[in-house]
Amino acid sequence: MPGQTLDVHGAINTDATRVEVNLLHGASQIDPGEAVLHINLRFDEGKIVMNTYMGGAWGKEERESMPFKKGEAFDLRVR
Repeated sequence: MPGQTLDVHGAINTDATRVEVNLLHGASQIDPGEAVLHINLRFDEGKIVMNTYMGGAWGKEERESMPFKKGEAFDLRVR
């Protein structure tokens, strides 16, 4: 719905190489559904990768530099 916000608060393990946050639509125990938003923190690449998975295909990948640090708490806001 328009105007809603999702806040994710957490801490990243000091030995983490990747952390994923997926917003899914139509998911069940059998079918993973569609990823309307896929966020992958890739510490091994120093990048954040964002994408969608809709209709059985990945969208256009977007990459940004990594603002998060291992071993620290983080806040992620999706509007």
